[in-house]
Amino acid sequence: MKNRAFPRAASVALVALAAAFAACSAKPTRPSASTTPLRPKPAAAPEPLLGPARYVLSEGVGISFDEAGRGSALPRREPALASGKRFLLEGGVVLAEAQGPEALFGFRSLPARLGGGYVFWSEARTYRADTFLGELRPIAQIAAEGGARPWLDTLVLRTDLGLLELDPRAATPALRRTDLARFAEASSLDGKHGVRLDAFGRAEITTDGGKTFRDLTAERNVRIFGVEEGESGRLLLLAGAGRQPTLALDPAKGLVPVVADPPNDLGWGMISSLAEDILPPSRRLAPPELASAVFAGARLPGGRVLVTQEQSVRVLALTTGQVLDEALLTGVTELYTHCQPITRGPDILLACTHPHGAHVLALRDDPSAPRVEATFPEPSTFVAGLGPRFAFTGRCGVLVPTVADFRGAPPVNDAQPRLFGPSQFEREFTTPPEDPPEPLDPTPTDEAYVCVRSEGGAWTERRLTGEDATHLYRFLPGDGGTATALVFRGKDTKTAPEPAPEGVRIIRVDPEDPALGGAAFAAVLTPMEEPPYRSIDRDFWLDEKDGSIHGWIVLPPEGESAEDAERPDPIPQGRSERVLPVSTRLGGRFAGVHIQPDGRVVVHPLPPGVVEVLRGGPFALARADAEGLATYHETTDGGRTFRPVAAPPVGELNAPYDANVVQGCSELGCALGDGVVRLGWGGPAPASAAEPPLSADIAPAPEPPVKRLGSLPLRCRLERPGTPAPRGDGKADAAPPPLPASLRIPPGVAVGVVRAGAYDVDVGLPFDPRPPRRVTFKAPPLSRVEGAVVPVLLATDASPVGLFLRTTELRFDLGLPGASPSRDPVPLQHNGILTAAVDLGRGDLLALEAADGELSLLRGGLLRRFAQIARVPDVTRHRLGLARRRGDAASPRLAVSAVSGTSGDILLADLDLTRAALGPTRLAGSLVNLDPSSACRPDPDAYRLLAEVLVDVQFDPPDEGHDAPSLGATALVAVSSGRTCLEGLEVRFPRNNETLVVRFPSPGASLVRAAGRSDAAVCSSP
Repeated sequence: MKNRAFPRAASVALVALAAAFAACSAKPTRPSASTTPLRPKPAAAPEPLLGPARYVLSEGVGISFDEAGRGSALPRREPALASGKRFLLEGGVVLAEAQGPEALFGFRSLPARLGGGYVFWSEARTYRADTFLGELRPIAQIAAEGGARPWLDTLVLRTDLGLLELDPRAATPALRRTDLARFAEASSLDGKHGVRLDAFGRAEITTDGGKTFRDLTAERNVRIFGVEEGESGRLLLLAGAGRQPTLALDPAKGLVPVVADPPNDLGWGMISSLAEDILPPSRRLAPPELASAVFAGARLPGGRVLVTQEQSVRVLALTTGQVLDEALLTGVTELYTHCQPITRGPDILLACTHPHGAHVLALRDDPSAPRVEATFPEPSTFVAGLGPRFAFTGRCGVLVPTVADFRGAPPVNDAQPRLFGPSQFEREFTTPPEDPPEPLDPTPTDEAYVCVRSEGGAWTERRLTGEDATHLYRFLPGDGGTATALVFRGKDTKTAPEPAPEGVRIIRVDPEDPALGGAAFAAVLTPMEEPPYRSIDRDFWLDEKDGSIHGWIVLPPEGESAEDAERPDPIPQGRSERVLPVSTRLGGRFAGVHIQPDGRVVVHPLPPGVVEVLRGGPFALARADAEGLATYHETTDGGRTFRPVAAPPVGELNAPYDANVVQGCSELGCALGDGVVRLGWGGPAPASAAEPPLSADIAPAPEPPVKRLGSLPLRCRLERPGTPAPRGDGKADAAPPPLPASLRIPPGVAVGVVRAGAYDVDVGLPFDPRPPRRVTFKAPPLSRVEGAVVPVLLATDASPVGLFLRTTELRFDLGLPGASPSRDPVPLQHNGILTAAVDLGRGDLLALEAADGELSLLRGGLLRRFAQIARVPDVTRHRLGLARRRGDAASPRLAVSAVSGTSGDILLADLDLTRAALGPTRLAGSLVNLDPSSACRPDPDAYRLLAEVLVDVQFDPPDEGHDAPSLGATALVAVSSGRTCLEGLEVRFPRNNETLVVRFPSPGASLVRAAGRSDAAVCSSP
């Protein structure tokens, strides 16, 4: 795309050039009135229709390209996925496509060492194909949600169950789980050099095909958060907050730095490989202007099209949709650049609308400095017919077009000459504010005007009065400055028709004519205020042979008879606000209509099953539905004939959801919306009547070698009646008791009660099946205490988890060792969400904000940042937490935990408190193997942590308030030597705000905590 700069001197003021425009705006001699059909003058043969039709995908369509490779700087065919289907694209043009057994989400080409071909993945499976459009063979009954990566001699699938490997060269590839299970990313481009990353950015590299690995984080104190393919087979290692490449693993040179360019004039350094992140030309789709051009552009000779944007005009190539040239409208004020282009014979015009009226600009040699051809003093729309026919549905302006034609327009600033007035900047900063213009009085309903353009650029005003003007539906431009008025007049009208005025021919049609079959005429369009600024109505046009009228009308919905059709309510239309029975529907069944000069109506039939028609002038695309399958049909003769055509490659034709949506047809094709363009007309009929539905019968594939985490069964029975919660003395005790504070209390729920100068709260310690105990604090400056309960891992086995309650400004220690005897709340100002903490002794806590991975030291009300944990993006849905080694009261040993919500894998990375650093990640255990029995005894060096699980609770006898499947629960877990022991559970029942506490081994002593009482129970997990 070439950008052309134009000097400011090219700007011209309308006032300064008024005399020069006079000669071009003079009105021709008025022709005499005629009742004979209008006949066109001989004209040069128009360009043939663009064709055969092809579909083009533009920016806005969701596209997935090959995860391997980097595209090309030159145009070429590119494989891509869109809406789950496979396409070969070139610049967005669809060259070929293939439907698979189900929607596909991503793909990657495989290197020759792994057998070549392609691997694809859907929502539930992974496939292999020898060619991109070839047959898909399932190779794994799991989706590679995070993509597929070539590893040393295997293919790695990044799944929600972790990294799984297979050999794609095998006749029957088998999934296996290897040491890569503790990593989040792995990649190798040549089978010899590779990088693998754990969940916390620790990087290990190999240069000998996996025989040895180097711990890059230990060597260079750097964490890597992503791997990308660079040029020449290099692997780029992304580090730092900006995730920019700082190192590269080069097949020839090994590990090399990626050097940033020197800072530019703005002081920013540019990474040399950033250019690799820009979408290469071969992977770019057609620009969005292509849809605008098809919807509201003007065809130019030489396979080009003109389209307007904000303050500019652009020329696109029709073969590719790419921008060939652009010109800024430097000579036109911003307010007056809301224009739609149109070609009329040899002339290229811009039809512009705005709140002050309308005008027409003519483009000549310099498109940035258009010439004013005509102005119109009131806002309205333009209408175009076949050939050179063109008109404005309102009064003509003065012979010499000037800014005076526009009522309420801002004045021209002579110091900065611009067409029609000052720029937006000048209006805001150099021109005194003006009072808003008074609204224009509507034109009398018994007067109607149209300004018709003749060849050569002369404009002639035509006027219609009386009853015909009152019932005028629309004007249609003819030849030689004449116009045809389409008027709603029934055959039983008693008033005798008035003679047609000079230059106007009247055709009267009955909107209730039975021949319409219950159809309604559509409301005249309103100019669009956003690009592409459609302002030209093409819905009706005159026949070139006999002067009859063709157009589009709105049919009743499919299956609705003419008698049942709902007639539209009359609504105001046009500047005169004539009240006419027209439909405002934007979509649905539009049919072609032919209106004879005597008012007789013929409605052209639609193909069977049509439910949606997209139109523009004589051109339209229709969608028909039959037994759940969609077929498409096109017409280029105003709906008289239709022919079947291929369906859109993605999406389907639906009604526009707004009048300003870029969706419609023209001689260039159709803009279907959502970035899909049908360019041109004609072409071969579709190979089949409809696309076959996705198959539900898909060949089986190997199941993953990992169980998916499910719900833990929990069977309980009540032991004895409930024990009342501790109560105080006084009349206030008659109030309903508050909920006890516990681990599963949702944030924002009131906890305890403030009364008589004190804050009383019943505290149920986590995983402790004893009744809650009363804790009293000095009254805080609150009438209600609510906040978030934060669990704290302690060193003791008897009560391994404590609590504190954090409000927006205070901290209440509800169950921590060494709590103040005076029970004063501690001021704490912190806006983050603390999710877990560990007791470090001496009143110090280490707290975690899981959302952003921030660790902080907490002493009383002082919070200080300790370390930042950045995670490698993966698809295993890890939840971040803290873990504590058992029996380490003297010198706590901690780890950061990452627990998968799908596979249940528990990853631990030891935390060095001295260096504030994480060690290597290890796979410590899995929630799938939770063991609540007494036989599961964790080692003394086991790590305790909290994990979120699902439980299926069933009481004996059944209890509606407590029995429920898949309830969220917090589990106390101890992991060591691959064993995963369940030590406790807390489950909240949402129906009654009660909490079930279980302490294992199974069967475990349990307690159902409720507001004001506690019920003892026994639970087990079979």
